[in-house]
Amino acid sequence: MVAEWDGRPAAFAQLVERRVTFVYVHPDAARLGIATLLYHHLEDEARIQGLDELVTEASLVARDFFAFLGFEVDGEESVQRQGISLPRTRMRKRLA
Repeated sequence: MVAEWDGRPAAFAQLVERRVTFVYVHPDAARLGIATLLYHHLEDEARIQGLDELVTEASLVARDFFAFLGFEVDGEESVQRQGISLPRTRMRKRLA
């Protein structure tokens, strides 16, 4: 899913099965609520599909955003990308 702002792509989000794989907002469009709107659309889609939970692996930057949305920490891990270790947090949210 892609959101436009001022006639240009400003953000995108992706749901694959029960996993929120991407939520990204261009810095020029940050703090406008676009990511929250995109996420709520993904959550609505998950409910339509009958999913009972969502999971994600949040970066340090995204962890607070997902916590704000009701996700809970499920563990910490680190992944390697081109020889660089990146910490991330496994998180999950139960859908009622």
